[in-house]
Amino acid sequence: MKTNPGFTLIELLVVVLIIGILAAVALPQYQFSVLKSRTAEALENLRTLHQAQELYFLEHGEYTDQLANLSITLSTDQRASSWNGTDASNPSKYMYSCNRTQTGAAGCIANAANASLPILQYNSENSLQSDGTYKPRTTKPYLSCLADSAYGKNATAEKICKQKYTDSYEWNNKTYYIWN
Repeated sequence: MKTNPGFTLIELLVVVLIIGILAAVALPQYQFSVLKSRTAEALENLRTLHQAQELYFLEHGEYTDQLANLSITLSTDQRASSWNGTDASNPSKYMYSCNRTQTGAAGCIANAANASLPILQYNSENSLQSDGTYKPRTTKPYLSCLADSAYGKNATAEKICKQKYTDSYEWNNKTYYIWN
């Protein structure tokens, strides 16, 4: 009698089940690792923006709200990363922007184009006084990470933010984690 050397249906189902279980465990971990590396890249870009803003301030006596004035290159891969520079045309991507208040305080953020609150931000205080000079800094520039997305609590963002923070504060029902 001749036997067929193939696999039985049960053996195939067991293999498919094992592959499914492995994929269910590995895929979320992989996605978190990708998000973590992109967040680290965004933080490094914000540090670069911070240094460029401080150099601009030393040279011009004020902060700028235009990224083009900073003459820096951000380390982003336009094809692969969600942190894609200053183009806000795709609302699912993130963008970098700088702002300046009338008092001279400045900040740069990595923000979802369709979100109302920054996800990662750099802040620096330099208050313009009435005589045109700047009050000395009372706080160090700092990086902060908002652990709540514009649409509610984001557990992944919170997990990433908590890894390196030195302080945290609550404001407007949001939790910010701060790096110095």
